[in-house]
Formats: sequence, C-alpha cells, structure tokens
Amino acid sequence: MGKTILFFYGSLRRGGTNHFRVADQTFVGEAVTVPKYRLLDLGRYQGMIRDDANGVAIPGELWEVDDFTLGELDSFEGPDYPRRPIEIVGRADVQGYLWKESP
Repeated sequence: MGKTILFFYGSLRRGGTNHFRVADQTFVGEAVTVPKYRLLDLGRYQGMIRDDANGVAIPGELWEVDDFTLGELDSFEGPDYPRRPIEIVGRADVQGYLWKESP
C-alpha cells in the first residue's frame, strides 16, 4: 500500500472539526509553506491559493496517509479543493488541497 505526505492548514489539522478523517494516520510534524500561498476566508472554511507575487508562509501539519484514506480525502474535498503539489520549507514531494481558484 502506498503512502502520501499531505499538508493540512485547516479543519483536518489536530483539533480541527474534520481531524477525525485522518486521526488513525501518521502525524509527521509541523510545517510551513514557502511564502507563495495565501488563505482566503470562504465562510465556514478557508481556502489556500497559490500567489507567487503576494504570498506568505502558511503554517500547518504534515500527515502520512495510506491510499484508502487519500481516496476518502479526495472525495471529501471534492472539485472545490483539488489535490496539488505544495512547496514546503525543507521538504519535497508534499501534496495538499488548494482552493479551485488557485492559478
């Protein structure tokens, strides 16, 4: 079974309302993006977008998830939050869920 490292910046983090979806997966550690992202207030949740010109570093968590959980998260996030590569300080091969309006 494969493993994927995901960056969580919102409700999937420890203590977040949707953390139960990954609680049985492996917490890797705290992390921060390179300063090329922004968080948008979308009402109930935030959405992270890529912004090379005006971005900031976004704090979050890294989690190692199995293929089954990855599929469940992809369905949960849906088309509004597609999974894409995320640039993390000091780490390669990390993915996360960006808001659909991200360039």
